[in-house]
Amino acid sequence: MTVASPCKRLLAAIVPLCLVLVTMTGIIPAQGAPATGVRLDPATAHVGSGETLTLTLWVDDVVDLYRAEIHLNYDWPALTVQDADPGRVSVQIAPGPIFCASCTPWNEAIDGDIHFVAQRAPTSGAFSGSGVAATISIRVSADEPGTYAVSFDQAATRLLDSNDIPIPVAQFTDSEIAPPPIVTLTGWLTRQGWGDDERSVVNAVLYPAYPPFEPVSWGQTCTDVNGDFELALTHRAQPPPAGILPVDSPPSLPSCTTRWAFVRLNFTNYLDECYWECADGD
Repeated sequence: MTVASPCKRLLAAIVPLCLVLVTMTGIIPAQGAPATGVRLDPATAHVGSGETLTLTLWVDDVVDLYRAEIHLNYDWPALTVQDADPGRVSVQIAPGPIFCASCTPWNEAIDGDIHFVAQRAPTSGAFSGSGVAATISIRVSADEPGTYAVSFDQAATRLLDSNDIPIPVAQFTDSEIAPPPIVTLTGWLTRQGWGDDERSVVNAVLYPAYPPFEPVSWGQTCTDVNGDFELALTHRAQPPPAGILPVDSPPSLPSCTTRWAFVRLNFTNYLDECYWECADGD
């Protein structure tokens, strides 16, 4: 009679147990539907005084949406909502593709509160999926830099289905509007055939990363004898000279999230050179 070694006896005991564990872990429970959320996009934006920002109000992963009652708060008077429908009494925000413009019985933005009540067109039926409920154009009215919020009134905001039953909202995403960072450009220029590299003129104009592309700040400087320069772009009361402005808009690629810098280099007795540079902190 052959007696199994202790190692073989242990292996015989372990193998059936492993088979049971594999069988048990192979059962994958069914996953539920994605949780419904409402959000403002972008969640964070860098906007200077006098600039305008467009916020997109999204409804995500909703099923059978027929009516939305959305209420928001914004820092007033630091932020001013721009009227999307001047022909209608009071200040309006713009309905998105989910809702038709004539299906908004309440659409008002006043003194720090936005009330947007909208429903689907009767011929369209309910909506399922993710889509834009509204867009909000906001101008930064404050003279001093600051961080301001546009946030959901979660207790008052409701989504309703075609049977007028509330749809649970699992996630609210607000938006924070912060002042733009100070952008400093540094570089080095060299000129072939010259004894030194000083006195080349560097002009730069800072623009938002999104339309409308209006100048935010600008500056001018000259290179030193080594061709080096450092140029801090700060807000100025006077607009930039027309001669240093671009004739086109920033490129679509690469994507830029903070600021575009348009740089024009002036060389004595030479043509100018122009560049669009993404100023996302580099």
